[in-house]
Amino acid sequence: MERLVEEVLPPVWTLSGRGEPLQRQRAFSLFVSVLHGRGRLGSLLRGWPRLEAEAPFGERSQAVERLAREAVGEGAARPGWADVLAELLGVVDPERAETRAAARDPQLRVDRYRLALLDYFESFLKQGPVALFVEVLQWADAPSLDLLDDLLDRAIDLPLLVFATAR
Repeated sequence: MERLVEEVLPPVWTLSGRGEPLQRQRAFSLFVSVLHGRGRLGSLLRGWPRLEAEAPFGERSQAVERLAREAVGEGAARPGWADVLAELLGVVDPERAETRAAARDPQLRVDRYRLALLDYFESFLKQGPVALFVEVLQWADAPSLDLLDDLLDRAIDLPLLVFATAR
């Protein structure tokens, strides 16, 4: 029976994150938590470069590349949103023109992050079912909650399960 299930059912991408009370003022902190969690999992189980703040910049940059490649599939071209995810995760060259323009316009920065995160999740959804586990949702920041709502709207016909806990 197990062999039959493995042959019939596609793999499920699992991603998890948590709301943090001290991060509520940081836009998209819930989804930054998801990205860091995915990066830690890749580092521990697959030998990916580390994404943690104490890792060297080059290693963190490679970790963001692994996150992006995993989402789009190994044979796919590098997604344009990978640089925006790197910026969101603090892995960016401050001299890049896009970074300087976004720094001058907070709304532009928020819009870029929102679209990049939606594209990231949609890339996973194109590959198969996604299960997103969110802990302590009551501590999530407002942009994260709006993004979660947008993701649910955009994925209405796609295989997405969101399991959230809250008080």
